[in-house]
Amino acid sequence: MKNAFEPWVGQAVLVWVALGQVKLSLRGTLLKDRCETVLVRPEAGADVEIPKTNVLAIEEAGHRRSLAAFALLTVLPQNVWDLRR
Repeated sequence: MKNAFEPWVGQAVLVWVALGQVKLSLRGTLLKDRCETVLVRPEAGADVEIPKTNVLAIEEAGHRRSLAAFALLTVLPQNVWDLRR
């Protein structure tokens, strides 16, 4: 089965991440898809290793959504951007 993160490697992305009760976005380049984590190089700062279980969604960096659209993303599991399936 193809990994959901593979097509994003090398692409400029917006990664939506959950850290406890906080949800945030990280704009950068997805560098590596590892077994349990993804490695992202933010536009500013050092590379960040994010557990896949914390990733809510990934989208192209140029197609930023509104906060309302992000709220739908966390409610509707059938959403095409939802990677928690």
